Amino acid sequence: LSSDIQTQVSQLLAQGYRIGAEYADERHFRTSSWKSASSIHSNRKSEVIAALSDCLAEHEGEYVRLIGIDPKARRRVLEEIIQKPGEQATITRKSVVPPSSYSSSSSSSYSSAKASSSGLNPEVAEKVHQLLGQGYRIGAEYADERRFRTSSWKSATSIHSERESEVIAALSDCLAEHEGEYVRLMGIDPKAKRRILEEIIQRPGDKPQAAASYSNNNGAKSSNNYKRTQLSTPKIQNSNTSLSQETLENVRQLLSQGYKIGTEHADKRRFRTSSWQSCSPISSTRESEVIESLEDCIANHSDEYVRLIGIDSKQKRRVLEKIIQKPN
Repeated sequence: LSSDIQTQVSQLLAQGYRIGAEYADERHFRTSSWKSASSIHSNRKSEVIAALSDCLAEHEGEYVRLIGIDPKARRRVLEEIIQKPGEQATITRKSVVPPSSYSSSSSSSYSSAKASSSGLNPEVAEKVHQLLGQGYRIGAEYADERRFRTSSWKSATSIHSERESEVIAALSDCLAEHEGEYVRLMGIDPKAKRRILEEIIQRPGDKPQAAASYSNNNGAKSSNNYKRTQLSTPKIQNSNTSLSQETLENVRQLLSQGYKIGTEHADKRRFRTSSWQSCSPISSTRESEVIESLEDCIANHSDEYVRLIGIDSKQKRRVLEKIIQKPN
């Protein structure tokens, strides 16, 4: 399994969730008729990963998706495709390593071929591929440095196509047109009319890649000068922040799902008894302000444990508790 999938499994298990898997051939996938794979009863990471690897091998040539399950609320907290038809699974003694929807390895015909020819970072191109595969639309916004500081984004030219080649070409044009500015990718759920992803894919100072040739489905080629984006999926915020990229990614995901952010701290004595104390409440849902509040909490409690809290304000429950700082 790719390292990203293993990390996802580890995070789900650490939060007390169970892991499951489903599969579908291409016909059933089009109608969202998934079938349950063999149940995974263990909560040990090694056994869960082994079970997922077996599932990928057993259903090679089919779609396979990872399921995160909240056993208390009896609901799903994650559904993510980790294998698609046409991806060749590499079988070893212990695991199957598919070029999954998380992977940007050269073995993926999607991320290596299309990303390298378009100039998009392979992980950005893979994200586009994944969003389109789930029926979402793609959009883009841009902002100069002044507008970025106030989160005043402007909409780029609309992308009406659902064809991957045309979407990637449109994003490449957008990067070229707004060279020297921030550009962010958006994933849009057209049915729910809401955004499910906002991710920065270009920043001022990124070096543009030399003109690249992108070949679309009808064989025509268009040559564009555009940025070589250096941003991987977790790198979503200004490099000036003291927060880790993993923490920034957690914040972005929580906010994009409508959750509120909170923090708690504890010294070593209180930590041993799980007696956490709340930091100053974070009422904002703007990413930049939330990150600033998190940094303040960490600075104020530099020699203590600090943990990030994801809060479902509607159901009045926590969806995430994660330690983001430890003493020393």
